[in-house]
Amino acid sequence: RLKASPQPAPEEGETDTAPPFIPPLEGTGETEGLDRLFLMRVIEADPYTQGVTFSGGDPMYQPEGFAELAHAIHERTPQKDIWCYTGYTFEQLLTNPRQRALLELIDVLVDGPFLRDQRDETLCFRGSRNQRIIDVQASLAQGRIVTLDFTFLHP
Repeated sequence: RLKASPQPAPEEGETDTAPPFIPPLEGTGETEGLDRLFLMRVIEADPYTQGVTFSGGDPMYQPEGFAELAHAIHERTPQKDIWCYTGYTFEQLLTNPRQRALLELIDVLVDGPFLRDQRDETLCFRGSRNQRIIDVQASLAQGRIVTLDFTFLHP
């Protein structure tokens, strides 16, 4: 999986353990959408990646930008799925038109905040028992939450 998360550019002279900031592409004559173009090149270049994960800082704080990227992913790599991690619940996202527009482009949502007192290291793809793994498209189509169940096989 590839991970797309919002990150500001580091300040001059600043070091960071995060992936390096990628400056705008030179020579394109474009000033907008370059980060999306770069991300799409990375996503398209990897034939072994099943999908893209949107995660923290919460993608739902920037729904328009992530919706633009999700549209591009679906258009240019329709075989790849999109997962999204958010501290919001599915029900909360349905009530906000901007966030719902992004939600409608997501395949799998891991919803709810991480709660330390409900931490469970045996869970797959989530950190605490309150979080749900939701099949977004099935949930929207059926008008009810459809969860996915993943379990580790322990020898």
